[in-house]
Amino acid sequence: MGLFSKNKIFDNIFKLDDDELLFKNCITFSYKNIYDDNYIVQGFTISKDFCLISAYSKFKSNSRVYIYEKNGIFKNYVELDNNSHVGGITFDYLNNILYITGSLGRIYAYDYYELISGNISNYDCSINIRDFIDNASAATVYFYDNKLYVCTFDNIGKMVIYDLEVRKNKIVITNSEIIDNLPSAIQGVCVYKNKDEIYYLFSQSYGKIKSVIKLYDSNFRFISQKKLKCIGLEGIDIDYSGNVFGVFENGIDKIGKIHISTIRSGLSNFSDQKFSLGASNFRNRVKKDIEK
Repeated sequence: MGLFSKNKIFDNIFKLDDDELLFKNCITFSYKNIYDDNYIVQGFTISKDFCLISAYSKFKSNSRVYIYEKNGIFKNYVELDNNSHVGGITFDYLNNILYITGSLGRIYAYDYYELISGNISNYDCSINIRDFIDNASAATVYFYDNKLYVCTFDNIGKMVIYDLEVRKNKIVITNSEIIDNLPSAIQGVCVYKNKDEIYYLFSQSYGKIKSVIKLYDSNFRFISQKKLKCIGLEGIDIDYSGNVFGVFENGIDKIGKIHISTIRSGLSNFSDQKFSLGASNFRNRVKKDIEK
């Protein structure tokens, strides 16, 4: 397939390979109440029972997970035990765990059923992307098939893939792998299997640059992308029928949705250069703040 191919990669009739993901369904709905609470939307995941959005406070209060029924009705929010940026949230459907990004590269793990009931119950989790990438932040996270995918936000995107086991109340890393040379300015990641092939989706956004969703194959080679009409795309997830949902941090207060079959535009070097420059500038500002 050529770099600028306009051909469809997937048909309109699409199903995930894994029947354990039949629970993945959702509608678009408003999350204006998060903005009204002076919180900033970050991560998004579809669980067995709900749609969950992670958000951090403008005023350094503890971060939250907002819980919505799958028909879009707001249920409640749960206050977390930290005030981290919580850029990513993902549901471990095999072990009923929520993984949420924390500060300084770490990943928090919570008992899913406890959390949606309003309680905080932590797993012993030592996952920290800084063990592999110096001074990196965990920008976003995704769980699929006992693997946890943790990405950085940088001018050259990186991802650490962890093979996991859950032993009582402890998350055990059994293997890990670093992937380099991924898209810049990664805000969300999604992993899925279709027709026995693994695929990766990465959302990109920075400032006033129009958001992009990129599609990569199992060998982390670029396939295609879709440039959105809006800015600020953050966390993404995919449902069983191939609908990709995403949340936004820059004023858009409704979940976006595209179908996987629409991701078929060629690579935009101009956008990539702007994302790379923006992410590099952001990292330099963070470094200067640390040095101060």
